[in-house]
Order: sequence, then C-alpha cells, then structure tokens
Amino acid sequence: LAGYDINVVDTAAHQGKGLKWFLDNDIISNLVSSRRPDMVVLIIGGNDNVRVNGRTEGVSRETYEERLRTAYTQAAGTGRSVVWIGPATSQDSGVQARHEATRIVQQAVVPGLGARWIDGMPGSAPGPFQGDSNPSQRSHLTGEGYRRWACLLAPQVSGGGSSTSCPTTADPD
Repeated sequence: LAGYDINVVDTAAHQGKGLKWFLDNDIISNLVSSRRPDMVVLIIGGNDNVRVNGRTEGVSRETYEERLRTAYTQAAGTGRSVVWIGPATSQDSGVQARHEATRIVQQAVVPGLGARWIDGMPGSAPGPFQGDSNPSQRSHLTGEGYRRWACLLAPQVSGGGSSTSCPTTADPD
C-alpha cells in the first residue's frame, strides 16, 4: 500500500482455508490482539461454500452469516476499522460459482456489520493474469496478477491517494 498513507504492520496468509478454519483456530482474534492494528483488511471467502442461488453444496446462508458476524467482531475488537475484500474472479467454473455465492452473502451482510466491503471480482477479471500456465491453478491469479489486483484495490482500501508502486494501468507489461 505504498503511496496510500497506510503503514502495513504485518500480513498473514493461510492459503486454502475457509472462514470456519480461521474462526475455529482463533486466527483473526489472535492476530488482532498480538499486532493491535488500526485497520484490519480481510480477504477471506474464496474457499467458502454457501448454499444460495440454487446451490446445493455448502453451509446454509444463516450459518455463513453468523460466521461473517463472528469474524467481523473479532477483527473490529475495540473499534478497529475493518475492510473486507470479496473473492477474486476464477477461470474454474466450479470455483467461480462458489465465489459468486460467497460474494452475494458477503455483499449483503458485511456492510451492515460496520465493515467496508469491497468487491474483489472487477479487478481480477479473466485475462492475462489468471493462472493459465498451470491448469491446476486456474482458480488463482499469477503472482503478477495478485500484485496488480492489490494495486487496483489499494485506493479503495485507503480511501484515496495515488500509488508510488503500482503500474498506471492493469494491462500487461
């Protein structure tokens, strides 16, 4: 987030984990209490599976909403600002359907909790930064894709500013 007046204190990545795992293992509350940030940015949901829009797999909408509430409460702690970024676009149709279902519920619930919700799909639309070079990774962006996705999301996370570390467009170099 260089150039956006945000000092990144720390990051934690746990690939392949859903929101339930983060809650069951107290990951969010432990990170927040040990690092004491002013703002918490959550990018959780890509591995969640919710029954909405005719989907028959996954947890009920009610169960997922409760998990979102719990995660927000843990992240917000004693007044922290919380930004929640929805899942990215995936070229894998099954993963994309899961991401769409998660997105629907997050978009409807997270803002009402007090967090700022940012749609992660527009900045990660199918294109040159999807993981085409490795068919088993079609559900993920490439390293450059993640960097550019972050650059597109940074102004929304910070509320403005101009980056000193991002390309001026999302087009490939």
